[in-house]
Formats: sequence, structure tokens, C-alpha cells
Amino acid sequence: MGRGKDPRWSLVTPFYPRDLFSAVVGRSVGSRLRERIFAELASAIASLHSLGIAHRDIKLENVCLDGEDHVKLLDFGSATRFTILDKNTTEEGKRRGETMIRTLPPEVIRLDDSQYEGRPYAADVADAWSLGVMWICLWRRSFAWDRATCKDSGFQAF
Repeated sequence: MGRGKDPRWSLVTPFYPRDLFSAVVGRSVGSRLRERIFAELASAIASLHSLGIAHRDIKLENVCLDGEDHVKLLDFGSATRFTILDKNTTEEGKRRGETMIRTLPPEVIRLDDSQYEGRPYAADVADAWSLGVMWICLWRRSFAWDRATCKDSGFQAF
């Protein structure tokens, strides 16, 4: 890690030439490998949550595979700290973050950002939703819907 004039930290990681999207859609990934990938991803998310960090941008393109097909979770630009208010509620920051709309949970999707701004939601539960969408993508090798809304026919079918 290093610091320049910008007050933000930068993290330099190894280059991983294959993201999960390319691996799942572009080639045959057997069921055992899909199960291991999902288990490793779930473990990574659980580790983050145990530290009070929600990723908030879990999607196929933000998961890479190393040479031995082990998971590397990337892009923490939308990540936030969360605090547990009670056993059913968490609070996270006001910034929505850039993410793929297909993996956002229904309670986060808003047609108008002004409806969203400042409303707390369970960021860790939102990560769990996105992880579930990843499971569907791993097994279908495609997305089941475009948006998790009642207007989306794919989501209605789900």
C-alpha cells in the first residue's frame, strides 16, 4: 500500500487474467469447482462481515480466479463499515456506490436516487442477497433477471 498526494489508500494486487464472469460464461466449469468457488466466496464475505465491512459490489466481474482457480474478491470501492444496531438491523453509509443493477437486492433498487439517499439498509444482508444471485449465475451460467423488481419478467419467474 502506498500514499501519494491523494488522501486515499491504494492497494496493489497481483494481476489475475480471468474474472468469474469469463470463467463461468466462457468455459465449462464443473459442479465441484462451482461449489468450491461459491464456498470460498462465501467465506471471504463472512470474513469481511466479521470485521464489520460490507462489500456492496459483489458481482461476477469483481471476483477473479488465480492459476489454481481460487477466489480473489476485488474492488472495494463501494465497501463500507457497518454497525449492528440490533440482531436484525444494520446501518451503512449514504453513498450508493457503483454496482451492477442485476445483483442489487430489491430493497436497494430505486428508480429515483432521491428515494434512496440517506435511508439505512442492512448492508451485510444486501451482500448475502448478491451472493445468492452469484449462486444462481454460477449454476445457470447467465443472469436470471435484469432488475430485482416486480416489473422484470425474469424476476417474476424467480
